[in-house]
Amino acid sequence: MSGVKEGIQQRLAEFIGVEESQLPTIRLLDPADNMKKFTYPGDIKSLSIDALNKFVSDFKSGNLKPFLKS
Repeated sequence: MSGVKEGIQQRLAEFIGVEESQLPTIRLLDPADNMKKFTYPGDIKSLSIDALNKFVSDFKSGNLKPFLKS
């Protein structure tokens, strides 16, 4: 897990649109599609292997909507 206050972690957090209040979080970045970002929609506290596998499968099949930083 990375922080969001210093150095490379701060720059990465800004790039993917993560604030400290959102930690912990799971994000996917797609370098093959203009660095689109995707946010895990579930509750991290109840994360399961099956839920994570579904998130990755949905990403691979194009069934996720990208996270757009406003």
